Amino acid sequence: MRNIAAIMMGLVVYAANAETYSVPWEDSKIKIPNDGASRRMTTSPMTTTRTRNAQPIRKVQVPSDELMARIETGRQVVRKLEEIILPNVSFRPPVTLVDAVNYFRQVSRDYDTADVSEDQRGVDIVLRLPENVKEPSDAPVIPPFALRSVSLGETIDLVCWLTNMKILIREKIVMIVPSNHTVEREDLVIATNVDRQNARKLEGIILPDVSFRQPATIVDAVEYFKVASRDYDSPEIPLDQRGVNIVLLLPKYIKAPSDAPVIPNFSAHSISLKDAISLVCDVVDMKMFIRGKIVMIVPNNDKKS
Repeated sequence: MRNIAAIMMGLVVYAANAETYSVPWEDSKIKIPNDGASRRMTTSPMTTTRTRNAQPIRKVQVPSDELMARIETGRQVVRKLEEIILPNVSFRPPVTLVDAVNYFRQVSRDYDTADVSEDQRGVDIVLRLPENVKEPSDAPVIPPFALRSVSLGETIDLVCWLTNMKILIREKIVMIVPSNHTVEREDLVIATNVDRQNARKLEGIILPDVSFRQPATIVDAVEYFKVASRDYDSPEIPLDQRGVNIVLLLPKYIKAPSDAPVIPNFSAHSISLKDAISLVCDVVDMKMFIRGKIVMIVPNNDKKS
């Protein structure tokens, strides 16, 4: 366990290759590298003792002030990425990664919280393209998707996943770099957790009747699920927060939505949104998973999911 982690909603920020541990000093279990025994911190931040049997005391290095300051800066950046909510986001080819980053810079200012001063609005974003991309016009093209009421952080994370990139934080700058980019010691890494609340929502939204007839395709089904997720979400939820964001990634050999896999005729009654999506995925050789707060539908042979 050599990572310092700070969870902020669906995103996690951690220090790569850190030699220290970020744990509450009292009543906290940690795991020492190369030793699977569980330990409980004593009142001293410099030592740990085993919870069973008398064993020699082993020292734990205390996080430096510099490292903890970097972690806190990372938390602040992630917090801003999560607090900036975009009402609608839609990308269609030939929009590239360069276009997307320019868009993110602009909307980070436009949709920053109202109490932020003008000179503090937005997020600084730096893009480092893969080495084989010589011109901005040759940057990766983003597959089509549309989201609503989504955080800036989730949107950047999705675009990075779709284009084989990743997010780093250096000082207060959000860096978008190739997935194979070597992480420097001063970098903080952004990772993504499954949003448990969103996972429960998929199970809690019950569709009274679902029916598909040929020539309905997986594209038609996804559009239906987006609308139905809003229609049958809890009425206690504000309108702009109802429903689920769903992104469909078609197999690469399909060049147009009209060529998407056709769904065999079927119908179901009183079925959860999760089960309905899973059933459709099964019959068209696709799979579903949750990335942060976004439901992803991808080919079964997709290796990144």
